[in-house]
Amino acid sequence: MAKKKSRNRKKKLKGIRILSALILIICAAIALKTIPGAWAFLSKYLPFIEEPRQITVPDGDMAVHFLDVGQGDCSLIVMPNGRTVLIDASVKDEGKNILEYLSYQKVTHIDYFILTHPHADHIGGAREVIETLSVGKVVMTDIETDTATFENLLLAIDKKNIPVHIAKVGDIIKLDNANMKVLGPAEKTDDLNNMSIVLRLDYGKTSFLFTGDAEEPSEKDMLEKFSPNEFRADVIKIGHHGAKTSSSLDFITAVSPQYAVISCGKDNSYGHPHTETINTLNKLGIKYYRTDEVGNLVFSSDGEKVKLLRPIA
Repeated sequence: MAKKKSRNRKKKLKGIRILSALILIICAAIALKTIPGAWAFLSKYLPFIEEPRQITVPDGDMAVHFLDVGQGDCSLIVMPNGRTVLIDASVKDEGKNILEYLSYQKVTHIDYFILTHPHADHIGGAREVIETLSVGKVVMTDIETDTATFENLLLAIDKKNIPVHIAKVGDIIKLDNANMKVLGPAEKTDDLNNMSIVLRLDYGKTSFLFTGDAEEPSEKDMLEKFSPNEFRADVIKIGHHGAKTSSSLDFITAVSPQYAVISCGKDNSYGHPHTETINTLNKLGIKYYRTDEVGNLVFSSDGEKVKLLRPIA
């Protein structure tokens, strides 16, 4: 009888252990899905653990253009079926040049117009673009400024009754066979640069990372919130035109790109790109291109690999 009770007790204990283990697994799964930074925390101490990335199903070639717009930023994404995303619009004087480039690419409608932050070298030409073309939706950060450029932009958006989406970390913007995930800003700040929207564009197995003017504090916040796997990309648009305040070694190492694009103006007064940024890229063996040296850059992706189309490598 005593042996039978002992066996029953062991079975109960075994059942309790199994049930406890299942509860722990369920709780861990919920935590990884809902608690910001959970994946990053685990991957920091257990490098073999990486957050799974969703791989989209490609359908043709996607093109990503980095426009030569002087000391500013402007990128164009064109999906195989013609849907488009425009990220930033440089300074006011470049608005006409951006429209000419879009016309040459036969772009008459922008599905998503993403304005990473309200500095004039990123939104300056946006008003002219909005007043000239049809725009499906504007995506912005929730930080504002009292400049005339920003106020006029808001008036133009309101006049054409364009829906505005305030980007939040973790947002997924679906674009046919591609996804755009918002990785930053991971923390609220009064600094406009560090409130830049940071986006990773995934198409098949390939990825592009757009960083606005995000600087090292924002990079650090993002690395603490997400696992390194979230930043891996074939191509990165270097933050803040190659300033030394961006592109920390830890961040670029996490991205581990094949190509880096630096958007900056020729002989600009800021000294962009800075020697420290170039040294980081050289140290990691990353091929980089500067718009002030090579002009417009165009990449294509078939979902398996990225090709540089212009300039010819």
